[in-house]
Amino acid sequence: MHERNFILVVDDDDDIRDSICNLLEDEGHEVFCVANGQQALDALHSQGLPCLILLDLMMPVMDGAEFRRRQLADAQLSDVPVVLITAAGQSVAKTVPSNQVLPKPLKVDALLQAVNTYCPHAA
Repeated sequence: MHERNFILVVDDDDDIRDSICNLLEDEGHEVFCVANGQQALDALHSQGLPCLILLDLMMPVMDGAEFRRRQLADAQLSDVPVVLITAAGQSVAKTVPSNQVLPKPLKVDALLQAVNTYCPHAA
């Protein structure tokens, strides 16, 4: 699989997911947005590897923690950086390995700074 310059956004809340996706598109990033961990795994296998995964923890079907366990167990997927976006709090977030944690409600500046850390900015 070839790494591509897109961001995978995984959140079951339609409003939050749409807001993040629209914001990142407005900033010039390509985004692929899904509603749960199973859809995220499917996307990784069908769309290729993103430069970053923005991952909610509390979701139906497959939550963020289970997605992360499966991602880390897959050698092709394990190196993709993950930033958790969660309202669950730092104590819960610490139980899930990640590159960074952003609390909800998201602050736009913090989100963009995290994205720019892992993804080259589009021209």
